[in-house]
Amino acid sequence: MNEVKIESGIPIPGALNTRQRWPFRELEVGDSFRISGSVKTAANQCCRYGKRYGRKFIYRADGEKFIRVWRI
Repeated sequence: MNEVKIESGIPIPGALNTRQRWPFRELEVGDSFRISGSVKTAANQCCRYGKRYGRKFIYRADGEKFIRVWRI
């Protein structure tokens, strides 16, 4: 059976800031920006910001590790 080892004296690392700040507000129609991340994350952020502020965005894969987002 696998035993779980209890350890003490290990410091807790600082919190990770997972909130990404994307420049949706600064985009004019036709402008774009490139981010690393998943298509799912980009889709969610574009949809949420677009609904909240009445803007439209489109996103496409830009290589294997990047997503490009345009304001349309």
